This record gives sequence, structure tokens and C-alpha cells, in this order.
Amino acid sequence: MILPEPMSRVTILGPKTLLRPVVDELHGLKLLHIKDHAKSSDMDIGEPLPEYDEVAQLLVRVRTISSNLELKEEKAKAFDGEIAAVRSRVDSLYSEVSEAVARRAYLQKVLDIFSHNRQRAALKSMTLEYDDGDYEKHHVFVGFVQREHGIGELGRLFKGEFEGVHAIALSVPPEKVAAAKSALDADDFFPVDSDTVPRALPGLRGKLAEPKRLDLIEKSLKEALKKVSGVLDTAAKEHATFLAAANSRLVTENRKAEAPLRFGATEKTFLVAGWVPSAEVARLQGRLGHVAGEKLLIEHERVSPHENAPVKQNLPRIARPFKHFLDMFAGPLYGEVNPTVFIALTFPLFFGFMLGDVGYGLVVLALAVLILKATKGKPLIGLLPPAALIFAALCTIFFGAVFGEFFGAEIGLYHPLFPRVELEFLGHGTHDGLLIVADGKNVVMGGVNSDALLAISVLVGVVHILIGMFTGFYNSWRMHGLKQAVMHKAGWILLMPGMLWLMVKMSLLKGGYAALANSVLPPDLVIYIMLGIGVLLIVIGEGITGVVELPALLSNLFSYARLMAVGLASVLLALVANQMAAQAFGSGNIVGYIFGAVVLLLFHLINLLLGILSPFLHSLRLHYVEYFTKFYSGGGKQYAPFGAED
Repeated sequence: MILPEPMSRVTILGPKTLLRPVVDELHGLKLLHIKDHAKSSDMDIGEPLPEYDEVAQLLVRVRTISSNLELKEEKAKAFDGEIAAVRSRVDSLYSEVSEAVARRAYLQKVLDIFSHNRQRAALKSMTLEYDDGDYEKHHVFVGFVQREHGIGELGRLFKGEFEGVHAIALSVPPEKVAAAKSALDADDFFPVDSDTVPRALPGLRGKLAEPKRLDLIEKSLKEALKKVSGVLDTAAKEHATFLAAANSRLVTENRKAEAPLRFGATEKTFLVAGWVPSAEVARLQGRLGHVAGEKLLIEHERVSPHENAPVKQNLPRIARPFKHFLDMFAGPLYGEVNPTVFIALTFPLFFGFMLGDVGYGLVVLALAVLILKATKGKPLIGLLPPAALIFAALCTIFFGAVFGEFFGAEIGLYHPLFPRVELEFLGHGTHDGLLIVADGKNVVMGGVNSDALLAISVLVGVVHILIGMFTGFYNSWRMHGLKQAVMHKAGWILLMPGMLWLMVKMSLLKGGYAALANSVLPPDLVIYIMLGIGVLLIVIGEGITGVVELPALLSNLFSYARLMAVGLASVLLALVANQMAAQAFGSGNIVGYIFGAVVLLLFHLINLLLGILSPFLHSLRLHYVEYFTKFYSGGGKQYAPFGAED
């Protein structure tokens, strides 16, 4: 749960004749996290399977078709037929779609030329150079073509290019008009309107073969564009399922074909190394033995905690939404405790303690549920998982009940943990509702003693940091041995009673909280000895760097005062909103009621947004800066077995 699943290092050596079946079996098992082979004098890097180039080309074509048809990427069951069947259908579809896409692009460019009245400029891209022939009786086709397929053989051809479109003027004798028209139709010819041609090409000889008005040409272009778009839409509907299935199959085949690039190889053998969960080694050996008999040499060895093996975590379901916060920081090393479970416990508590209002908690809970349904569990703006926000909202409601706050107003609960204080403001009239209770000019609202909140915040910090320190001691012991743990971690733990004692002396903890601290602290002499031993261990283990960082420990503890500060800021803003609204409601006129309602909605909306953002950021900061620095290094690699991605 908090430690990674034990891993074993596995090495597989075999003849190249077994390469394909071994790759297929490893892919199907989804157990081996492959370690990329580094080229050496003894063993080169392997080569991909023979079908690699063909599969890669097919995959590119499938994705090109999908892109041209504007299909969204979606998961689908892989095509289970032969690759030859995929190739035949993909090749045919690729030609059909590519041709339609090219024609659509051409039609759109020509339509843009006419729509922006640029056909004259397009025709000027041609230079008319006649020989001594008699062209006066010729028929001339002037316009645009998608391509040229031998039309120059039918007569005198002039051509130019404008914005990626071929502009042409084809002059043919009368007997070749029909043949020219047929050839031009095959090249997707669209004529230029008869009003533009004489002005654009004053030196043109002969008569226009197809004089047309501009509006008729544009209408014809739009109809052709609509038709080709319909062809593509139909193709998208008919082939979407096949393309998704083909993509899934080809991605799998491509990964299998390129897998040997991560292996070592000699002329006749291959070598693949990696990691497998220790509990699955026997199954791996059995399946590979079934495929290859005794022709494979398989060695395995349990990985020690200090090695950089991939990390496989089996987190409890309730903690999984909080894994995102760890991913934002860095994944754990193989030998480290995974703090996700701790984050799942403390992040919602810190968030709820800072916001601490039943009303706001209910709103946040409703928002979190809506976001969860809308995003299907994905983090909001890439930061806050909605499932984690639900737990934070529940804690907000809990602490709101403890503090007796409902949108900043007292809800009349009895709170034995906190002495109550009275808050007065000027007002008049009487309003009895959920948000405000007014009686003449004095309004009594709920509040809590800030000294009590500060004491609780600091004590929470002591406990939180101590948990981090003991976790760090355990990590160091597992990865480097007991001596390393004592030299680098024990000294800091011995300082913590002294930090708590110092806070009592500084009156940060008063009354019952000071008495509580004194009840768990040893006598002063013992504290002095612990401080001395702690500093000595820090100096021996970390040198001058550790001494310089000593004041930072006290700073870390004071940092937890933000739990109080952020919470009080939220309460005070809510109180200001309620007080201003109460004064407006007390005016007794419609303008006052409207103004009061606007103030309530606006201020509480702002406070709610700040109440979500600020506790989120400050809670993360307490984990990343104050907590993680006591034990967590991060930078590990996630367990990603070959085949699991498919």
C-alpha cells in the first residue's frame, strides 16, 4: 500500500529463431518492463522484425486517412484479421480519400479566387507568346485546372500558377474542341467568366470556347465542393469503425515489430533484460517455457531497495485520486515510501480546516460532483482531481460544523474545543434568517479564538513533520542501512521536542495547549541533551549544510500557521459581506434589499473562489515544501510493462 510491489530483475537469452514468438508472448503477458539495451563491444542493438516498415507505413496511412476525414481518436477493439486484409482495404481507401481531399482543396482555392475577385490577377500569371500560326479561328479555353494530363498535345497551351492553382489558356482548332473539353473535364477545369478574360488577357487570339457568367461559375463550384464534401462525410461514417480498429491493431503490431530495437543481439542470439513483479516471475518462466521449451536461458534476481527499479504501486481505491498530486511533483523511487496514502488523509483535512464552513462545503461538494460527471474523473485544469475535491468538501462541512459557520454566520452549535468571542457591528432593524441574526444595533455572531487556532495549527505541523521525519528515517534505513539513517535522519527527529518546548516558551502555545505540550515533553535537562545530540548528529552527517538548515526547521513549523491565517481570512470576508448585507436589509426599502442581495451573492462568490484556490495551494505547499523535504526524493520510473499500453 505505501511500499512498492517487490520487483525482480530478469534476463532472457535465446536464439534469433525464437525472437518473434518470444516478443508475441511477452506482449501478451504484459509483465516485463523492458530495460533498453546499450550497445557494447560484445553485443549490438537488435533490429526490428521484418514487417516493421510495412506496418509503420500502413499506420501512417491509417492516421492520414483519419485526419483527412476529421475522425476523433478513439479506442476500439483491434482488427483481428490478417494484416494483408488491412493493407488491401487501407490502400484502396487511402487513394479514394486522398483524391477527394486534394479535389476539395483545389475547389476551395478556385472558389476563393472568384469570391475575392482575384481571377484577373490569376490570369496575369500567364504570358501569351504566339508563333506565326493562324489562331484567329481557334477556340480558347481559359480557366483553372487541378492537374495537366497531356492537354498541351491538343493545341497551343499557355499556363501559369496563382496561389497554388494552375491557370491555363488552351487554344485548339474547331475540330479538336470536343476532345479538349473531354480532357479538361478530366482535369477538373473551371472557366473564368467572359467579362474578365478580355481585360486580363488583351492579347488573346481566337474566341472563348465556354463563355460563362461569374454567378454561374461560382454556383457550379459550390455544388462541386458540396458534393466532394459529401463523399468525405460518407466515407467517414462508413469507415470510422474500421479505421479505429485498424489503428489499434497496427499500433500493437508496430510496437511488437520495433521491440527488438530495445534488445541486445549478436549474429544468432538475442538478449532482453528488464523487471517483473517478483510474484509473477514463475508465471513468466512457465509461459516462455511453453513457447520455447528449454531453448531459452532465463535468469532472475530480487531487486534491493537501493536500486533504481520501476515502481508498481497498489494504492487503495480511496487514495487513487490523490496520486495526481504526487505525479505533479515526482514519482517515488523504488525504495521509498509512497506518500499518496498520507496525502489522501491530510490534504482534505488541511483544506477543510482552512475553509471550514458548512455552506461553502455544500457548494464545493455540489461543484465537485458536477465536475466529476463532466470530466469523468480527470483533473480540473490539470490540477485538482474532482474526486479529491469531494473529500475536501466533506472535510470542509465537518470543520464548518465544528466551527459553527454557515456562509460566515453562526449556526448556534456548541463547540467545547474553542472559546467563543462576540463580534459587534453597527446596524438597525431586525432580520432573522440563515445568514444573519440582528437585534437592534448589536449583532452577536460566532467566532473562534485565534490563539486556539494558532496552537492547533502549530501542533498539527509538529505531528505532520514528525511523520515525515520518521518516514525519512525508514526510507534511509531500507535504502542505505541503519548507520546512514541515524547519521542523516535521527538528529532532526531529536530536535523536534526542543522545537515544541521552544514554542511553549515563546507563548505560541497557551493555556490548555501549553499544558498538553508539557505533558508529552520530557524534563528540560533531557531536552537539552536531545538538542545537543541532535545537532552533533546533523553536523557529523551533513556538515555545515545541516547547521545552516537548522533555522529552517522552526520556519517549517511556523509555516503551518497558514492553516489559521487562511481560515480566518475567509471567515472575515464572509462576515464583512454579511454585515454589509444586514445593514442594507435593515433599511426597509426595496433598494436596500436588492443591494443587500447583490452584496451577499458577489462577496460570497468571490470568497468561495478564493476559498477553493487558496486552501488548495497552501495545502499543496505544506505537503511539497514542509512535509516532502523530510523524507521524499522522487524521480522514480513508473512500472510500464511491454504490452500494457495496448
